[in-house]
Amino acid sequence: MTARTILFWLDFEATGLDVRHGVGELLEYAVVLTDLELNEIESTEGVIPHDMSWIEDILEDKAREMHEKNGLLDEVKRISTPLPKAWGRRAVEEIETELIVMLKRHLRKDPKTIFVIAGSSISYDRDALKMWMPDLEKMLHYRQLDVSVYKVGFPHIFSPTTSVAHRAMGDIRESIKQHALMRQIVERGLVAIQMDR
Repeated sequence: MTARTILFWLDFEATGLDVRHGVGELLEYAVVLTDLELNEIESTEGVIPHDMSWIEDILEDKAREMHEKNGLLDEVKRISTPLPKAWGRRAVEEIETELIVMLKRHLRKDPKTIFVIAGSSISYDRDALKMWMPDLEKMLHYRQLDVSVYKVGFPHIFSPTTSVAHRAMGDIRESIKQHALMRQIVERGLVAIQMDR
């Protein structure tokens, strides 16, 4: 019997892209679990509180412009009363615990379940997991589903630009739509090939 596969759709919004060098503090997260047919199983999302004086100092220019435009910085400020620098890290640890509990619920139902990380440019989010949520990252399969491959390989079908919103849940929903379209293209192609035989 083959193992049940759950797609772990993940997106982070952060202070920048360079997680390996101490930038990339997480500002927002979203997770959607689906089966391989993209039926949604459950989801969660949230904005992460921080010491805003410190966050303002480390925000990369592109991230600042993007998150001022989409309202994320205002949301982070709204939930961040004066906090010590360590608070953001503590919040991320609590989110990691919440997500581990989510996955363990599915493992109790079927211990052979595997979780495959999915999203757009998902290697960035996986690197962020390794840095900020290593115990959660270890629960995920080594394979990953990256829909940005479609944008590179088939720009005449998939827009090469990323989501305009740059908000975590919106980006995931866009990635799921793109993967659903690719599934349709592949399945129709397979039917056509079988009919030609």
